Amino acid sequence: MAFTPRLNSSGMQGSVYWYSGNPFYQSGYGLPNCTCYAWGRVYEILGYRPTYLSTGNAKDWYPHAQSATPQYCGSTPKLGAILCTYYANGGHVAVVEQINSDGSILTSNSGYSSGIYFWTETLRPPYRASWVPSGAYVQGFIYLPQDVGPPEPEPQNVSFVRWIPG
Repeated sequence: MAFTPRLNSSGMQGSVYWYSGNPFYQSGYGLPNCTCYAWGRVYEILGYRPTYLSTGNAKDWYPHAQSATPQYCGSTPKLGAILCTYYANGGHVAVVEQINSDGSILTSNSGYSSGIYFWTETLRPPYRASWVPSGAYVQGFIYLPQDVGPPEPEPQNVSFVRWIPG
């Protein structure tokens, strides 16, 4: 499966991934909301409902995964993985869309407290966003149950020239 990064909100509005097929939307916690977004984004990447993910608060996602599916947990970013952050009054989850050669990652996000439907953010190790409260820390990454491979290559404009000898 080839990975296509989500760099904008195009196609999200009304999509089954974030609306009718999403347990957060169904229980009244739809977008903007980091948990609704991350759950829906993983659903979009995999093409099936990610029943292994928590349906609780963001700060509880990583402990849930460590308990239920420890094989999907780690400290190294991977494409499509969920970055899990903890802070005293809550947490945040975001999806890794790109891993850069300098070790930074590009994440896609949505936020309940900020009221922002969608944004991307580049984070450098230790991957803690500047906007999270003091004392916040990264719990780890929750991986997809299968590797998604490298990103889809950008389409190239190719011209063919026919060589005729003589």
